[in-house]
Amino acid sequence: MSLGKIADLYCANVDDIADSEGWTAYHLMNAQVKSWPFPHVAFNSPLRPDVFALLHKFVPSNQHFRTLNELGRVSASYPTERKVVPGDVLRELPYWSAFMKWFRSERFFAMMLAKFNVVGSYPADVLLCQDAAGYVLGPHTDAPHKVLSMIIYLGDELRADPTRGTHLYLPRQYGFTCAGGPHYNVENFVRIRSIPYARNRAFAFRKTANSFHGVERASEPRTVLIYDIRN
Repeated sequence: MSLGKIADLYCANVDDIADSEGWTAYHLMNAQVKSWPFPHVAFNSPLRPDVFALLHKFVPSNQHFRTLNELGRVSASYPTERKVVPGDVLRELPYWSAFMKWFRSERFFAMMLAKFNVVGSYPADVLLCQDAAGYVLGPHTDAPHKVLSMIIYLGDELRADPTRGTHLYLPRQYGFTCAGGPHYNVENFVRIRSIPYARNRAFAFRKTANSFHGVERASEPRTVLIYDIRN
């Protein structure tokens, strides 16, 4: 979808747009996409500060969180240190319901596609994740059905912590690619960039056969909001 069409959507639905949506749109669309080794972008302040503070304050209680295995979304080998609240549940919770109304809207979806020059119509999936200390995910390119992903860090710490962030990798075996699925041993990769876990920071990327990224084991927990577009 063209940027002009996105503008038309905004104008046509101006009365329905939450005030904070424009803030996120501005910071997302003006962030610089790096093309190598796969299209990705990292930027600060994806959420307006008052909205970030509300979402952080009203993170759902433990009763709403389930492991991905319990939800039948992953294999039994996936780390149980990650627990999630699916988007359908978030839509029913105070404060989160208003946020989800535009976060899963056609406008935001169109911006994500335009940002990474993707054409198509796919469902969007949102997960609020709490990763316990010890959570680790080896280098991987994401599942074959993924198209785009964005991760928003909801930590409240002022310091940036690269050990809890997202790392980008190159395989030591030149030309190695993966259609998606397996998580590999980090020893077979070279870390080329770290996106530190920091208050109100985002990382987004397009899934490719070489979009290797992962999370290395950390001694502290983290909270992240994930927006996925799947084919």
